Amino acid sequence: MLTLGRRALHRLPSPLAPSAAPAAAAYIPRTSSFLASPAIHGRREKHTQRAYDVLQELLIPHPPTLTPTPAPAPPRPAVSPVSPASYATATPVSPVSRAQAAIHAALSSPSQLKQTAYNTPQPRHMSAAFTPRPLYAPDGPMVWIDLEMTGLDYHTDTILEVAVLITNGNLDVVDDGGFRHAVKTDKKVLDNMNDWCIEQHGKSGLTAECLSAPHRLREVTALALAYVRHWVPERCTAVLAGSSIHVDRAFMAELMPDLERWMHYRIVDVSSVKELCRRWYPELSKSAGLDVKNSNHRALDDIRGSISELRFYREHIFKDPEDVRL
Repeated sequence: MLTLGRRALHRLPSPLAPSAAPAAAAYIPRTSSFLASPAIHGRREKHTQRAYDVLQELLIPHPPTLTPTPAPAPPRPAVSPVSPASYATATPVSPVSRAQAAIHAALSSPSQLKQTAYNTPQPRHMSAAFTPRPLYAPDGPMVWIDLEMTGLDYHTDTILEVAVLITNGNLDVVDDGGFRHAVKTDKKVLDNMNDWCIEQHGKSGLTAECLSAPHRLREVTALALAYVRHWVPERCTAVLAGSSIHVDRAFMAELMPDLERWMHYRIVDVSSVKELCRRWYPELSKSAGLDVKNSNHRALDDIRGSISELRFYREHIFKDPEDVRL
């Protein structure tokens, strides 16, 4: 559905003006036939139609004037941490970004999402010269994601909890409060988990939280994507990081494709470094307790553990750049 809006926006002149009418006329009939196809149905049809209606309204040209005067662009707002809900409805700075925001709002149904507050205390793990701010490619951003699931088969299992922390390439955390949401899940699904998941998620409190959570996976995905896009505004510049992150990425590709596609195709898997250190530095790994799995299997805590573990490897095993001689 987002592709529908994006394809339309790529065809628009910038800024929008009466000259947008030919692009609108050429695009809308094709979109109408797409919406009428049997493949579009149910909830997807409703949200796709809403996005189409918003787009069509934005494309209606104003009557031409003899001396059109373009309106001055409003000043760029100052960057500050915001919640996903306010990000999705923030005042854009151009007609095209206004259309993007309108389509995103229509697809995400923000009116049905409760306002989410994020704790943003001063990060504890950062370089002295680092100030929290959105990250771009030269910063080497890393989006750390951990999912708790009902099992390990992304074809049949589902996601129960989503957590996100974001660091630069130096492992400085931009927002130590991070993002975390339990996913509203039916009791029947939770009762059908395997014995390990029933015991572990019950003990951690995740099962009870999923039963009372306000948001389904679709809404949690929209919130997580808005959070990531605030701190990493450019698509495919941040690598996905975590422990055994290939498993999380498989679930994301299947159940949260918009979030997964925002990341670069490369990953940083701390588990790979762990396995190498166990083989090449066995005594150090044992003395540091790296072979012991200390996890309560709650997503945000697992991410913090992975970041701390990678810091350990960097400090004790990886060479200082000044000591490297080629």
